[in-house]
Amino acid sequence: MNVGTEILIGDTLNTNGNALSRILLSHGFILHYDLSVADDKDDVASALKFLTL
Repeated sequence: MNVGTEILIGDTLNTNGNALSRILLSHGFILHYDLSVADDKDDVASALKFLTL
């Protein structure tokens, strides 16, 4: 999960997600979600609840 409004509005490219995907893939893990949320505590809480389903 990436937290940053700047990612969502296009001011910043999500290079961390890309790098993490490549590292995990090299260890045999395949990501099924790439989640970015705004800098808002309610959005982060909702995203964490979603990830625990």
